[in-house]
Amino acid sequence: MLGVSAPAGLADRMTEAAPERRRPKGAPSPPSVRTVAAIGVREDHEYLESCLLHLLSQGVDYALIDNGMSAASKALLRRPVYAAGLVGVWTQPFNGVFELERQLDLKEEIFAGVEADWLVHLDIDEMMQSPVEGERLAEAFARVDAAGYTVIDFDEFIFLPIDAPYRPGAAEQPMLSYYYFNPSQGPRLMRARKKSAGLSTTPPQREFHAGGHRLFGDALRVSPEAFIQRHYLVRDAAHGRRKYTDRAYSPAELERGWHANRVGYAPNAFTLPAPHLLKRLPHAASRAFDRSDARTTHFWQWAERPDRRTHS
Repeated sequence: MLGVSAPAGLADRMTEAAPERRRPKGAPSPPSVRTVAAIGVREDHEYLESCLLHLLSQGVDYALIDNGMSAASKALLRRPVYAAGLVGVWTQPFNGVFELERQLDLKEEIFAGVEADWLVHLDIDEMMQSPVEGERLAEAFARVDAAGYTVIDFDEFIFLPIDAPYRPGAAEQPMLSYYYFNPSQGPRLMRARKKSAGLSTTPPQREFHAGGHRLFGDALRVSPEAFIQRHYLVRDAAHGRRKYTDRAYSPAELERGWHANRVGYAPNAFTLPAPHLLKRLPHAASRAFDRSDARTTHFWQWAERPDRRTHS
């Protein structure tokens, strides 16, 4: 136990380059909304502090799922700065395989019980931003809410440690090199939603489950403004090899076709690509992302790297 109470009913589960947009100087800040992000945590201590610091800087609280959390992570949550944004910790024992659907189901239970205006499905190696320079997520969600939208879609930018390493404990990472990952048309990462809209990642018919990427419900009104998801997929090549060659996945999810782009690759596939194959920001805090030439596959699958493609 970490000394944090869960909401009623869940206590038993607890334990081309776009220009940078800026808010005009002197413009009053819009009101913020209470936002809660749900995050699964296993042996991810190197990511956890950075993730939480970023959320705190964005005015977002967080609910954590303990899926085998390390002692170091539990100790981190006892520090006052991190306890301040912590809604609760829910236990989901690790069964020896990665089970995304099970985690998503628990996130839906958590979302149903927490007091919040907006809800965010977040992975621990991701950082989300408004596309408007200087605008925090709490204010950005309020702005979208006031415009009558119930869902925010995100564009995903995969950062790789080419020019700078991943820095544990940093609220903003120093990496500049990235690629725009967009394998499908239309809204793809509906990760933030208005709670009162009654939306869910679980479709009426579970066989059409979208793995947490899409939302379902009658009040689905997607904002035309895509937000930013910075995804720090691997901390270095060795981490990538461990993450994807050692991880076992739920057989049922593999049968469904989930995780197919992460299974069956030899360790050398995760050697980092040459810099010329990536985009680059002018500085680490920039939001002027280049969305041209979207990648539809991940770096270990790229055709420009035939020596790395060992997928069977």
